[in-house]
Amino acid sequence: MALSNRDDDGLTHWVLILAFIVAGFFLVVTRDSARLRVSTPSTLDNINSPAIAVLSKPVRSLENLIFGFRDRARAFEENKALRAELQQLRESQALYDVMRMKVSRYEQILAVNTKTDLPLKKLAPAQLARAMARSCVRCFSTSVGSKAL
Repeated sequence: MALSNRDDDGLTHWVLILAFIVAGFFLVVTRDSARLRVSTPSTLDNINSPAIAVLSKPVRSLENLIFGFRDRARAFEENKALRAELQQLRESQALYDVMRMKVSRYEQILAVNTKTDLPLKKLAPAQLARAMARSCVRCFSTSVGSKAL
């Protein structure tokens, strides 16, 4: 038989047989006696309800405690990730501020006017050519006095 190949000591068989006997007993008792049929559920309810209430309080408390720890652990991990992201954003902002300061310093040194009301496509090509020629002349005139190697 298929059940004889298992390694249990027949304990499963005895428990199964006992469960069938108890179920049959309850079926016969509740079927034959009208008095038991009426009084048994209410008696069982009167006994089981307080017992279940008493037993469920520690179980619910333990479940709430476990879920509370899980929620705290999840919140801690999210908090750690958000702190790392905030630190990265602060570093990026500091780098941006340094670069903005350098660009404004270079603009002051070069006397560049970056705030113009005219877009580049509306500037006349002649004006652009004159500006480029002036900057080239200025570049050549500053390097004339230097010694060539």
